Amino acid sequence: MVEGQPFDLAFSYWIFIWFLCYYFELTSYNPKIFLLLALIHNVGLCLLFIYFTHSFSIILLFLIIIIIIKIIPLWLLRKTAYKTTDFIAGSLLFILFNIWKYIRLGSLKEMIHYDKNKWEQLKSQHPSTPLISLLYKNGIIK
Repeated sequence: MVEGQPFDLAFSYWIFIWFLCYYFELTSYNPKIFLLLALIHNVGLCLLFIYFTHSFSIILLFLIIIIIIKIIPLWLLRKTAYKTTDFIAGSLLFILFNIWKYIRLGSLKEMIHYDKNKWEQLKSQHPSTPLISLLYKNGIIK
């Protein structure tokens, strides 16, 4: 089992890297729809942070992260065209992400356990995202 919340096991960061590759013209596949889907997911996650009474500083930090890795990229892509091939590319990236997650964790059972553990951390007010976990672990936030 992987300890902590590694960045490579969070699909949001894969999407952000895809955005950077698109923005700097390293790929022609537009991540806009996946950024939007990830933003919707993160808004739901933020509402769960509030529901499970996480600290104000954790919620604020999470909102700042959302602004940096979702809202700003969406703003920068607001006038870009979106094609079916972009959705296919994102779907393939999601499949690749899950293959990577399987390789890192070693089995489907461990993947399920990892996701359940993240849910339990969320419910028990422990940091459940990679960046927040890293900052918490290093004593930068309490």
